[in-house]
Amino acid sequence: MRMERGFATISLLFLLFIQTFLTAPAFVSAQDTDQNGNITFPVVIWPLNESFKAVPYHVDGCVLYRENRTLGDTINSTSAVSVKGNIYVNCKNVTDLSIAMAGRESETEDNYTTTTVMLNIYMNTPFPEIEELLSENLTIEYDYYNESYALVEVTFSNLTVSPDIGRVFGSFDPAQYGWPREIKLSFLVNRNNGDSYLIDNGSKRYVGTLPLLMPQFDIVNYLNSAVKNAWDFVQEVKANPWVIENIINKAKMSSDPTTSSTIISNATLNFTYRIFSVKGIYLGLPIELAAEGNGFSVYAPMVNFWVTMPTPWVDISNILSNDTKEAIIKYIETGNSDALESSIRRTLYLKKLYLPSLFTNHLIATYIPPKPGDIIVLPLSREYEEQLNASYILFRITLGSGQYLHVKYDPRVLDPQKAEEGWKRYGSCVPLMESDLFRSLSDFMNDAFTTGKINQTKLDNVYLTVKEDVNKCLGQNDSEIGGGSLPQENTTPQGTAGSSSTPVAPHETSAHNKTGICGPAFLVVLSLFTLAVKRRG
Repeated sequence: MRMERGFATISLLFLLFIQTFLTAPAFVSAQDTDQNGNITFPVVIWPLNESFKAVPYHVDGCVLYRENRTLGDTINSTSAVSVKGNIYVNCKNVTDLSIAMAGRESETEDNYTTTTVMLNIYMNTPFPEIEELLSENLTIEYDYYNESYALVEVTFSNLTVSPDIGRVFGSFDPAQYGWPREIKLSFLVNRNNGDSYLIDNGSKRYVGTLPLLMPQFDIVNYLNSAVKNAWDFVQEVKANPWVIENIINKAKMSSDPTTSSTIISNATLNFTYRIFSVKGIYLGLPIELAAEGNGFSVYAPMVNFWVTMPTPWVDISNILSNDTKEAIIKYIETGNSDALESSIRRTLYLKKLYLPSLFTNHLIATYIPPKPGDIIVLPLSREYEEQLNASYILFRITLGSGQYLHVKYDPRVLDPQKAEEGWKRYGSCVPLMESDLFRSLSDFMNDAFTTGKINQTKLDNVYLTVKEDVNKCLGQNDSEIGGGSLPQENTTPQGTAGSSSTPVAPHETSAHNKTGICGPAFLVVLSLFTLAVKRRG
């Protein structure tokens, strides 16, 4: 058993390292072409609907989507012939596509003849672009509002429409499309628990835990939240002993000691992770704060926010085929366009593109404060909702957007340098505290497995282990970390053994950071335990 515990501890440290490595928001955008600072690209903004889906750009009538697109050619030593087409989309009176010959032009220079055959191609596919804006000035300001709240303002200025839309309609001015030339969003953030509100025309709209500013960004708050989570864990086990009893019973029902040990170890790992995790709900989405070497990043689970857009596409291999060349020559010589039109139909087809073209489907993957490479979703106030026909905006700070990102902060609210120094000073404690917690939880769980009872002393020691380790790490006494107490209640559940005085409760830090063992995520783990046992049986 000693060897198994040692292996489990090593596994814990390895998994924690891998988790930190994998959750770092190092995503790459299709728009990023260079990371050396010489190539720049604006901040990209995509409006999203209420389901977090990109918004297709709606147009009325038949629209010229691509002009003078090369569709075929044939070249030799004395002449060159090419076929070019104007591609129209959103043509409602067309079934599939329609091809109309638009004439030809020839010119000879130095005994070399160049001939261009022109076509107009009409397709009934919708305009194949999504709403997209570009900003050359993103400012994120962290201001002191009062003792309880901070004001976070996000401003996108110098806005232009995307090249794919601007080139088609001849204007890059958002106002020409009914869109704003500037987007400014303001949030009030509770500095104690992270509860945040979007300020919307004088009213406040609750949005949850804003990923741009979370109290646990400060490592002291993060460690205190672990103390609070450990306290909540102990109290919930006392109130719901069946949770532990079910795990123990499933371990005992297993057919061999290895499976039993695995069930206990997995539960212990899960509890350890939950106590040292910081989670919240933002816009109805679960978010999590991931501890890294010198700070935090915030991320949300993956969401399929892209839409598929059928887009006119030209097959280059068909352009160079002998059939296309023969069809061009036949049209030039006889004026019969049937073979050429048939060839164009094979050359031109609809390709499904996923827009926006990002290599990630995370709505949130950002540092605090944001850096180039980050992606974040924000809610829109009513004014912008109406202008953009959207509920949210997803913005990507490309790796080439560094010169366009400006972060301003009041050190009373946010001090990145101080936070980084705090991590350098105390960050090395975290893996050791997680290891101590894992050993304490293992002692508690293995004792329950052996005796069939919940030992209150060992359960209380789970909380005390975290509290004492945090105290040692920060070099503070109990009153500075724990602070205050709760009324002593007899919370020992019926049927449990052992007794101890209830430990002193820590300060309440956040209603969203409670690490419940009876929540949906835990029940999923519990169901996996059941499945594992059934498969073994």
